[in-house]
Amino acid sequence: MPHQENDKTSQTFLNSRDLVLLKDRDLFLHKRKLAEKINSLFGNCVEIIRGELSFCTQHLPLEIFSSSPKITKGENYLGFPWTILDYPRYFDSDAIFALRLLCWWGNNFSITLHLSGTYAEKYRSQLFSNWEKLRETDLLICVNDDPWQHHQERDNYLFIKECDHDSSFYEDTAKRTGFIKICRIIPLDQWSALPKIGSATSQLLFSLLK
Repeated sequence: MPHQENDKTSQTFLNSRDLVLLKDRDLFLHKRKLAEKINSLFGNCVEIIRGELSFCTQHLPLEIFSSSPKITKGENYLGFPWTILDYPRYFDSDAIFALRLLCWWGNNFSITLHLSGTYAEKYRSQLFSNWEKLRETDLLICVNDDPWQHHQERDNYLFIKECDHDSSFYEDTAKRTGFIKICRIIPLDQWSALPKIGSATSQLLFSLLK
């Protein structure tokens, strides 16, 4: 028992660096202000994406236009805080249509088109018929069976221009998993260009669904 108690003590021991961080009030205040700035930046992106959507009412599902933008956040995706904007968005038990903007603190921004269920079935052939066009971009495609992983390691995402297989392989994968995710990564230091990049990316992704 004494050995176990020592182990527990060592696990909860605060070293000098821990105390510096714990006592740094400015750090926590700055983190909150930074979170507010990210929310504001995402708000700017909403207006840009809303403008792109206005040109797509004929070929995108009507239900996605009725949902307001939604921001969610958390403290621990693979150890780092995150902020997500979903817009446009439609989440149902058997179908998802979402354009997801993610700020993964300490890592990057990303913009992802997420289709599942009936939307994946509806747009799958159209998306993969544009495979050569996609290979000319810096977009990535999800190759994971889990649609809720967002990191960009090779077991989750591959750059389309570097894919070894042709479009039929990834289309068959989408049929098997029931979802499609296509993503663009934006470095954090390009934050000021995020609305412009969001506009270009959403325009491209929406055009592929025509």
